[in-house]
Amino acid sequence: MANHYDNTLKYTGGGKKPYEEPDGGKKIISAPGSGENVKATYVDDAGNRRTGVTAADPYWESMRDYYNSMYESQKAANGSAAENAYARAALAAGAQRDALNAGYQDAGRQLYRDYMEARRVLPQQLAARGYTGGLTESGQIRLNNAYGENLAANERSRLARLAAVDADLAQKEYDIRAAADAADRQARQERYAALANLRSQQYQQQRSDALSRAALLAQAGDYSGYGGLGLSQDDADYLAEVWKARYPQLAEVQSTGRVSAAQLPADNSALAVARYIQRTQGTEQAVEYLAEELSAGNLFSDQAEEIRKLLRAGNG
Repeated sequence: MANHYDNTLKYTGGGKKPYEEPDGGKKIISAPGSGENVKATYVDDAGNRRTGVTAADPYWESMRDYYNSMYESQKAANGSAAENAYARAALAAGAQRDALNAGYQDAGRQLYRDYMEARRVLPQQLAARGYTGGLTESGQIRLNNAYGENLAANERSRLARLAAVDADLAQKEYDIRAAADAADRQARQERYAALANLRSQQYQQQRSDALSRAALLAQAGDYSGYGGLGLSQDDADYLAEVWKARYPQLAEVQSTGRVSAAQLPADNSALAVARYIQRTQGTEQAVEYLAEELSAGNLFSDQAEEIRKLLRAGNG
């Protein structure tokens, strides 16, 4: 199961993109967290917030593929072991059949030798006892009948022994297949348990990531991140209004992008204002403010450069 995105959501080729990038690209403001159900949030060219189709996390994909491949490997190993076990049993059964057939062939030959010897000595035995004529003929008939019965008994015994070998092989085949099926079920249960545990970890990670993202947004007065965590839209709007009332300066910066004179810090020097903008909007916005002040003639270039260095260094 190939993943076609790197950790920065850059498309690396193959498969279907979670969303098509328009000319000019998009600004990603929320990358996927851990788990395939977390969506990427971005801002389009018109400034609208959009949510793209899920981009699966490579870790969870690789773990799921690992457990599935382990199951398939175990299943293949079970099947191979069963085939080998049956092949050994069939080979042993074949050897038993050959031994039985050879033994009964020897028994049949011995019966024939005994029969021929009895035929040879029968007239002499009867003559010694004074039997001749019809008695000799009836003795020969009895001898022939006995030989035929012995041959039939020998064949019945051979067939019965061969049938017992076949039945034993069939039972062994059943036992081998039953053991393989049981091993497959065990492997399947282990895979299900591993995937269920993986899904639980994935859910917990997703929720943890979602809480972290929601907390970051909430620091800026945006409580929409809690929407998927049980907070209603009305509650989110109410909390946003409370935040605006508590932090009017930040709310003004968010809505206008500028700081009004009444909302400047007590020390309204360029450095203090730049620091304030850096804390509320980021370093780049603070640097842009310095550039505007420099262009307006409110700062000397060396002053602007010194403040810029302090901002970049994160001190002052």
